Amino acid sequence: MGRQAWAIGTLCLLLCVGFSGMVSANDDLTYKPGFAEWDIIPHERLFVEGADVEEAVLQRGQTDSAVGGFTVGLTNGPVPVFTLESPPVEQAVEAEVFMSVYFSAIIEGGGGPQTCTRQPFDSSTTLMYSVSVEGEQLYSSEVTQTLDTSAEGDAMNFSGEIQNVTLSMGVGESITLSVSVEHRCLGTQARVQWGGFEQNSGGVIIEGVLYQPKADITVDAARLAHVELEHRLPWGLEDLRDEKWEIWGPLLPTDKSVRDGEYLVETSAGRIRMTRDLGGNNSVYTWSGAKPLPVGEMNLQFCLRTVAGDLNSECHAEGILRFEVMGDDDGFASAGLWLTITTLFALVGYVVNAFRTGMLLPVPILGALAVLALLTLPTVFDQPNLGADAVILDNTKILDAELTSSEGEAVSVSDLLSGHEALIIGLVLPGSEQILTQANEFNRSIDQLGDRVNVVHIVTGEDPLMTDVSSLAAATNSTWEVYLDKKGTFANSLPTGASDAVIVVDPGMHVAFSQTSSAAMLDIVEAVDSIKSGGPNSIASYFGLLFGPGLFLLLLALPRNEWTAPEEPLPPGLLWGSIIVAGGAGVLMVNLPALLLTVLPLGMSARFLLDIAMMVWMLEMCFVTARRGAPYEADLLGRLLHRSFPKAFRDWRETVDMDRDVLLGVWMGWFGWLAFPHLFPQAVGSSILAGGSGIAMAVFFLLLFTLSGGFVVLLLRIVSSWGGPFSRLFGKFGGDVFAQFVGWILTPMALWMAVNAAINVVELGVL
Repeated sequence: MGRQAWAIGTLCLLLCVGFSGMVSANDDLTYKPGFAEWDIIPHERLFVEGADVEEAVLQRGQTDSAVGGFTVGLTNGPVPVFTLESPPVEQAVEAEVFMSVYFSAIIEGGGGPQTCTRQPFDSSTTLMYSVSVEGEQLYSSEVTQTLDTSAEGDAMNFSGEIQNVTLSMGVGESITLSVSVEHRCLGTQARVQWGGFEQNSGGVIIEGVLYQPKADITVDAARLAHVELEHRLPWGLEDLRDEKWEIWGPLLPTDKSVRDGEYLVETSAGRIRMTRDLGGNNSVYTWSGAKPLPVGEMNLQFCLRTVAGDLNSECHAEGILRFEVMGDDDGFASAGLWLTITTLFALVGYVVNAFRTGMLLPVPILGALAVLALLTLPTVFDQPNLGADAVILDNTKILDAELTSSEGEAVSVSDLLSGHEALIIGLVLPGSEQILTQANEFNRSIDQLGDRVNVVHIVTGEDPLMTDVSSLAAATNSTWEVYLDKKGTFANSLPTGASDAVIVVDPGMHVAFSQTSSAAMLDIVEAVDSIKSGGPNSIASYFGLLFGPGLFLLLLALPRNEWTAPEEPLPPGLLWGSIIVAGGAGVLMVNLPALLLTVLPLGMSARFLLDIAMMVWMLEMCFVTARRGAPYEADLLGRLLHRSFPKAFRDWRETVDMDRDVLLGVWMGWFGWLAFPHLFPQAVGSSILAGGSGIAMAVFFLLLFTLSGGFVVLLLRIVSSWGGPFSRLFGKFGGDVFAQFVGWILTPMALWMAVNAAINVVELGVL
């Protein structure tokens, strides 16, 4: 029995502990993104102001120090004081409230303050109140008191009883207040007072919540905040005394709010308040943030004060909106992980296949293959994840998207660019204050550039409206057009994404310059002037590949034989020149399709689809290389180039060596395409389309970038020969092996990029 008692007791104890833990857990509330809460002081007032009955009005705002009033002597029944109407409401009201009416009164004339109280008969004063909406009475009350004060500053309060009423008002309806007075005190006058300070004021008191504000926040692609406030005040924006907002975070899910200044990210101080027209007589206040928000859960906190609220209260309505700032989209598949795995599988697969086919690979060659695989990894980790945001480069080509003008007409980006050296675009989200800053800099830019450029503003974002176009155009009062990017299609093709930004587009439909928020006139002018000289592209682009993919190609550049002097004298530098020409030809072959599509009038859809075709082409080259050591295209180009040299040179240097130069140029061209695919289309193609001096510069840049790629191949050849006999040994016995293995390694990478290109084309809406 004792053991049973102990067991039962222990079980009860465990149950109690578990229950207490559950209760404790329930006490730890969490606040998820989307949580919204408003704490509104349920106190509203309508004030009467005016020197006399003729001037009296029923208003929302606090009264000044001037006291108004109505004086009446002995009456034979009630005497109307006035009937006043409030301003019509702009928002419908449906609320259960407590209502009362209050005024003050003093005695005038007679023998003094005690005149009425000393009379043996009824000498009272009665104020009668009535409140109605559209003729329907909501409130009625009478207050009877005997006046015993004559000092204006010490008036007697006549407050009607507090009544529960249903306040139902449609848009345009008003509250009507009627006041009557009956004065029975002989030999005196009663003065009904209003206005002035609290002691002498008069009007209607409404205890209840008549409005529910709504706040919203959008975080753009640059992680800048765009804040909206729909006040929903019954009497409109004029009812709002002031407002402020703050952004706090990052917060823990259990933090409803914090007040530690360390977590204060941004406030409305110094921000320009804009009014966004939503149509249908609806509007909201908007602000644009200036600081990128940190990643994590944040609070948008509002503080509103109305004109009728208590002046001693810091906030008449406090709101909290929890939202989350997301980091960059890393895609759904990691390039570093999967391509590293495929590289290891390629190494193992190639070695196993070699042994199965009877090819006995020496240990040094196997070690070199392992080194080659390791040298691939820097290039692997430079590739974007599948579906990642980082695929859009700074100087990307843009979609020829369809925009909508303020008149509702459709216009394409190419139409806006046609006939100009550049298109300057101010990208703004609805209600953004940045349009004002952008407009100022655009006007200064036009003064410098004139008709060389076309300037437009484009409203984009998640839910832009045609009313945003007209209101922002009116805000700037500019001479250029404002267009609507309905679904954000155009903005999504830009490196800035859907955010406030300034974009300069060159004639080849590439981004020549981009900057979030706004940009200075000097930067805009410099970007336009640089279009005919290659834009933002660098002549050192291919040289930057030496310490990445270039290391990977070193084993392919190994010499096969010891250098011997030619039997016949050849022009000095012909060997080096041939390597540069052959390598450059390989680079040019890879970049030529994109260059031709930029110059030819084939439309932007074809150029985006070319991205997929290029990756398929690279995949074909990799697959063929894995089987035979070199793509057919490279061998064909190498043989053609070899035949173009003098016979003495051909007899001295074999075709296979020039084929290898071309092959190195081809791979350098592909690595360049992956790193900077817009080099040739923008630097050469856009310069041609710019016309004038741009054509001559285009020819110069074509030769410059082609030969710079060839020069990098020459450097690879030189560096790979530093090993002397070891280099020649590995080159002679491992040259074909290394070439094939490159195909094995690059095939998964080409397939990866082909899939990524297809995903991007689909996401941009090209297909």
